[in-house]
Amino acid sequence: MNRTLPAILTLICCVLQSVARAEIRHVAVTGDDAGSGTASNPWRIIKHGADTLKPGDTLLIGQGLYRESVELKHGGTLRAPIVVAAQPGTHVIVSGADRLGGGWSRPAGAEIRGSGDVGDAEIEASVRPTWLTAAGPISYVHVRGLTFRYASNHAQRGAFSIGQGQGRESPSVSRGWLVEDCVFERTNGAGASFSGRGYLFRRCLFQDNGQLGFGTSRCHDTCMEERGIYRNNLEGYSTGWEAGGLKVTMSRNFVFSGCRAVDNRGVGIWFDIGKEAPEVKNCYIADNDEAGIFFEISFGLHAHDNLIVNNANNGESPGGSWGYGGITLSSSEDCVIEHNTYGAPWRSKSKQVSRIAEFTAASGIQDTSRVADPRFADVQAGDYRLLPGSTALAMKAGRREPAARP
Repeated sequence: MNRTLPAILTLICCVLQSVARAEIRHVAVTGDDAGSGTASNPWRIIKHGADTLKPGDTLLIGQGLYRESVELKHGGTLRAPIVVAAQPGTHVIVSGADRLGGGWSRPAGAEIRGSGDVGDAEIEASVRPTWLTAAGPISYVHVRGLTFRYASNHAQRGAFSIGQGQGRESPSVSRGWLVEDCVFERTNGAGASFSGRGYLFRRCLFQDNGQLGFGTSRCHDTCMEERGIYRNNLEGYSTGWEAGGLKVTMSRNFVFSGCRAVDNRGVGIWFDIGKEAPEVKNCYIADNDEAGIFFEISFGLHAHDNLIVNNANNGESPGGSWGYGGITLSSSEDCVIEHNTYGAPWRSKSKQVSRIAEFTAASGIQDTSRVADPRFADVQAGDYRLLPGSTALAMKAGRREPAARP
C-alpha cells in the first residue's frame, strides 16, 4: 500500500486550511475596539488590532493620526507573515506625542508661530519613547506605508525596535522582517534599532532624528534598499561618540544598495567593530559633517559604484573626528574600494597624502584610481550629476543620477 500519497494530501489540506483562516482586519480613527474589526466595523486602536493577529493575517490602518505605542506579541511564518500596513492611498501617522492641555505657559524667549495668543495655539510634546516594538524574538512581520513621528527615547534606543536585548546569536533570534515605504522621524534618540537576521528595508526615510537615523548590533544578512538617511543628530550628540546618519556593529553581510546619506551631523554610514563582508553600492553620500563612510576594526568592506562628495567639512575637529573626506578605513583588512567617484585627498594611517602612489605605498591598496575633475553639474547648488565628458562616466565609476534630497 502506498502511504506516501495520503501523507502528501494530508499536508496539502493542512496548508490550505491554514491559508484559508488568514484574515484581513481593519483599524480607523472613527472605529471602536468593541467592534468586529471588519472594514465596515473597524477597531480604533492599532495595538488592539495587533494583539489579535496570527500567522497570515493582515491589519490595515485607515487614514489619520494615531497617538499610541504598539508592542507586537505575535509573529508570522516564512510562508504566512503578519502584515501591518496603511490602507492603500492613505497617510497614516503613528505619533509618540500628545497634545498639551491646560496648566502650561510659554517659556521666556520661545516663539509660537501663527498665533499671538498662547491660548489659541495647539502644542504637543513627545511623551512615549517607542512607536512599534517586538516582544521577544518575533519574526516574519511586514510593515508598510506608515509614518512614525516624535518619540521621547534615550540615545542608542530606537523608537522602532526589533530584536533588541536578544544577546548573542541563537536559533530564536528575530528574522525575516520586511519594512517598506515607511518614515521614521523626529525622535530624541535613534529612529530605529534592530538585531536579528534576514531583514529587508526598502524605500524608507530616516530623517531629522535627535541622535541617529538608526543603529544596529548583531544584525546579519540584512539589506537596505533605496533608503534616505537625512539630517540626523539634530540634538547635537557628540559625533566622536555615536551620532550622525547611522551606525552598524557586530554584523555580517549587511548591504546598502541605492541609498542616500545626506546632510547628517556626523558620519554618513558608520561601520564600527566586528563587521564581516558588508557592501555599499550605488549610493549617494554627501554633505555629512564627518566622513561619508567610516569603516573600523572590521573585515571585508566592498564599497563600489558610489558617489561620495563634500563630506567631513564641519565636524568636531578639523578634517572630522573619525576620518577625513569620502571613505576612511581604520584598523580593517581585506577591503575592496572600487568604481567610486569622490573628491578629497587620500589619507592613510593618519597621514594625509595627495597622490595615489603615496596612498598605495602607505595602505597596500592597489593603484587603480585616477585623479581628475569629475565634472559635476553645479557643486555650489548641490547638483552632483556627471556632465558629458566626465572622466568618472568614462570609467563607469559612481552613481549616475543621485536622487534629490527631500
